[in-house]
Amino acid sequence: MTCTLYEPTTLISTFLPLVPLAFLYHVAFPVVSAASDIIGTLTLQEYSNTALAGPAFLSKLSSPSFTVSTSAVTGPCSAYLTGTLIFPNPGIYNFTCTFQSTTTGWAWLDGHQICTDGNTYHLEPGRYDNPLWIRRERLVAGVSNGSAVPVRPMPLRVKVMYNGDCEKHPPKFDMQWKRIDAKASDENSPDSVTTLIPHLPPVEQRRDAVQNSLAKGWGTWLHPNILSIVKLPE
Repeated sequence: MTCTLYEPTTLISTFLPLVPLAFLYHVAFPVVSAASDIIGTLTLQEYSNTALAGPAFLSKLSSPSFTVSTSAVTGPCSAYLTGTLIFPNPGIYNFTCTFQSTTTGWAWLDGHQICTDGNTYHLEPGRYDNPLWIRRERLVAGVSNGSAVPVRPMPLRVKVMYNGDCEKHPPKFDMQWKRIDAKASDENSPDSVTTLIPHLPPVEQRRDAVQNSLAKGWGTWLHPNILSIVKLPE
């Protein structure tokens, strides 16, 4: 997998989708270590708790692969990877994710759940959006059907948590992809490069802000026993 630079001014915004409940546990706080907004990278936030809350250690990655830094976190920890992927061509892509030392872990692309670590719940093949069809952008005014329409930017979110000792067993994540409807000549062409952008599109940033505001004041959304929160007759 190869990364190239991309001019953010040409980024085309996507439409704001509905807010799924699976995202509502994340509450944003200011980060304590800033890193420059380097194009060609993704952004990783690391926390010394399992709630993705409080001060975060911020770093930039050249690929969607990371090991939680033992110098940045202690005890139980969590990490949140964000950014935007722009694939070289539309088509059907298969994603392979590897999770290590995680209690829970998920990966979403453009709001589609493409991977999970299988610890919270196990999804059979075909129950989540992987493979995923990567489309071109919608046609806009002044663009004819014969013109080259750019591939739709795909917002990426990855969240991992580990309730053990992250210094002894740091969580790890890696994601690879392959276009499964392409010829070998297409994959080896000069334009077969996936572009990384270190931030989410503006509408996706607003989506996160809405989710963060809704998450405040709520308890956990995951209850293994629903009777524990239901008042029964005494």
